[in-house]
Amino acid sequence: MPGKPTKNKSDKSPTPEPAQLKAVERLIRAEDYPRAIARARALVQRYPDHGGARQLLMDALYRGQGQDAAALAAYKWAQHRPNSLPAQVALFQQALDGRHLLLAQRVAERVRDLGSVTRCSPMGAEALDDLLKQYDGSRARREDLEQFDLGKLHLDAHDFAGAVRILDGVAITPPTTTGRCVFST
Repeated sequence: MPGKPTKNKSDKSPTPEPAQLKAVERLIRAEDYPRAIARARALVQRYPDHGGARQLLMDALYRGQGQDAAALAAYKWAQHRPNSLPAQVALFQQALDGRHLLLAQRVAERVRDLGSVTRCSPMGAEALDDLLKQYDGSRARREDLEQFDLGKLHLDAHDFAGAVRILDGVAITPPTTTGRCVFST
């Protein structure tokens, strides 16, 4: 006689208790940003797929450390959840606010790939083309300038190790013919 079928565990990711989220919200309202950031980071670490915890972390970082820290948190969320429309929209807005236009352009394309529409585009084709022109008349690769934009995002948020990792090997200016830097006075 066959045994009883076992119940399958839910495929749903674990979520924080509502009280945990409310505690972070209370700390933000009380302007206790260091504790709000610490608690929100702990929630994100424990529940990395929970968008509400990520939003609270971005809010606490924005209020406590500024737009640059919130933008980096949005980037990490979007990297962790590349198919999450809320994560991509959050990164798009933060990239626009931080004037990371190439990153915003790339994220706007991703948002469209996910089936949504952005109400604005950071730049048109002509502006993008102008941005790729280098001082010596050559053209930079879009991918290199996007990496530079990501490196700047890390620098602005004081994540120097992240900036070094992102910028390692990125060439945004053509090499000189002699292989040396030339300075004139």
